[in-house]
Amino acid sequence: MGSVRIDEEGIANHVWVLWAKTGGPALVTAARAEVGVDTGELRDSIEFRSTGLLRGKLTATADSAVVHHEGHGVITPKNPDGVLSWLNKMSGDRVYAKSVRAVEGNPFLLNAARKLGLRVR
Repeated sequence: MGSVRIDEEGIANHVWVLWAKTGGPALVTAARAEVGVDTGELRDSIEFRSTGLLRGKLTATADSAVVHHEGHGVITPKNPDGVLSWLNKMSGDRVYAKSVRAVEGNPFLLNAARKLGLRVR
């Protein structure tokens, strides 16, 4: 009698390749829907790539990604007598402040993965 051999790793790899081609874009779409949009730079920097069998990376590469995802505490000048200064994006006017309030993060990458039922670490 003949035997049947199942290549479990090969099947898992094939399934992963299929998921990465369809699920990866779905993950990116979910993350882009979760992120706040100002200029669109952060949203457009979100990407997914397979990093091995059953592993992948969802990343946002914009400079503002970490602060947006994790939030930040109160920001004050290094010099206690100094002030913070930046340009208002809407008006172009220079803004001065003694401090900037703490901002809670928006974990848009984690939220997207959880919405699709993925395990995150």
